Amino acid sequence: MSRIARPALAVAACVAILSMSACSSSSSTSSEDSTTHSGEASASAEAPVTNASEIPSDARTNLSNLSVGQCFQQPTDPADGLMIVDCSAPHWGEVYALAPIDAETLPDFEELNTMAFEACTPAFEEYVGTPYEESSLDATWYFPNASNWDAGEHVIACVAVPLEAPSLTQSVKDSNL
Repeated sequence: MSRIARPALAVAACVAILSMSACSSSSSTSSEDSTTHSGEASASAEAPVTNASEIPSDARTNLSNLSVGQCFQQPTDPADGLMIVDCSAPHWGEVYALAPIDAETLPDFEELNTMAFEACTPAFEEYVGTPYEESSLDATWYFPNASNWDAGEHVIACVAVPLEAPSLTQSVKDSNL
């Protein structure tokens, strides 16, 4: 897929994911309480998340409980949580960065998207080893909605996903994909 078509795909993916009103980088007990966005993005940072080794493979959890390096299946019903899998098994996404949202109140949707893009794009190359623009991967990000924000979830999660293939079969860390 051309880099020119990527922005349109990102917007379409964002609309599709937002209609799920699902996964997020917030620490809620329900994945229904979060907002997602697809597109280009990057950044690493501190966040109230669990160490990747603390959540076993084949477990269901919310994106807010994931750590950098964890892989999961594409959610079909966000209320069911995310199915964590070993990165060597077929999977849809891998968390490559977590970026704190440094604000006293929840930024609006456009501000969150800008923050996510500014954080997730540079972190993509740091994690994957290839600049986003040259990669065979795409990026998506998750950020809290109002109820997640009120619960103290103030982080953006950056996730690498396949651009054209149906799934990934390895970790993208230092993969140069």
